[in-house]
Amino acid sequence: MRIFLIILLLLVIIFIGVVFIAFRKDMNKAYEANKKSQTEIYKSTFGDIEYKTEGRGIPVLVSHGLVGGYDQALQSGKGLFGEGYEIIGASRFGYLNSDLPAEPTPKNQAQAFTELVKHLGKDKIIIMATSAGGASALRFALEYPEMTRGLVLVGSGGPSDKDLEGPTGPPNAVINDFMFWVMAKPMKSLIITKMFGIESEIYKNASSEKKAELNKILESMLPIKPKKEGIINDSNVTNVEPVEKYDEYVLEKLDVPVLIFHSKNDPMASFETAKNMHQRLPNSKLVEFETGGHLLFGHEEEIQRVLNEHFKN
Repeated sequence: MRIFLIILLLLVIIFIGVVFIAFRKDMNKAYEANKKSQTEIYKSTFGDIEYKTEGRGIPVLVSHGLVGGYDQALQSGKGLFGEGYEIIGASRFGYLNSDLPAEPTPKNQAQAFTELVKHLGKDKIIIMATSAGGASALRFALEYPEMTRGLVLVGSGGPSDKDLEGPTGPPNAVINDFMFWVMAKPMKSLIITKMFGIESEIYKNASSEKKAELNKILESMLPIKPKKEGIINDSNVTNVEPVEKYDEYVLEKLDVPVLIFHSKNDPMASFETAKNMHQRLPNSKLVEFETGGHLLFGHEEEIQRVLNEHFKN
């Protein structure tokens, strides 16, 4: 028995060592990629705003989701819009190299976006939002309709007159590099199916290219430490404001073109909220899917087709 326990202890130590080595290797890679990102900094009224642009054509500013940044914004924008667009990826308040101002509200984030857009010499843009980026994008369109060529909401949150139920973000205790590395790597399959709501059979039958894109999204969560302030702010402010200040989101007065893409089985952003926004917005189109979960996995080509029909014709 004693020999068995010693062997078991050695195996546990070896296992922990292997996990730690893999963790450190991946995190070093993530931090190194962040250093080499070649982003730019715009000095806004609310402090530094980190951004990067890619592509040429119709300008699209992407308001990224929880645990994102300029890189997630660029990936989402390029993946859904395709060629013929200039994608502007900006890290929202508290994410990566963007400052967290004293009042990091969606309204102020929208103002920071407008300052960046003017700095880039754009008169009118499409603004696209994913997940927790919805409140800031809605505020942008509501406050600056003259600068809004169109609003695109993809698996996005929005205003609701129902009380909040449950947490609006991850617990502070798990907002660290190791816990999110575990989610992105060893627990990847569980996160894909349970957190993002992507059906295991659909993921299993997806092409290697689709799986690679999904892996990029998971890997873009890392590193977490430079995003912690932004994640906490999303949990406490960004995701709460559209409920607590529901009356300020007067969607009935918003006359810019709006495209809403949402899955009925989205476990993170309510489909009912998306449907309610569509009913309130006078110039909107709701494209709904039965499957795909929070990331609308497997529907990228259809979304791109609708976007191009809407904005290129």
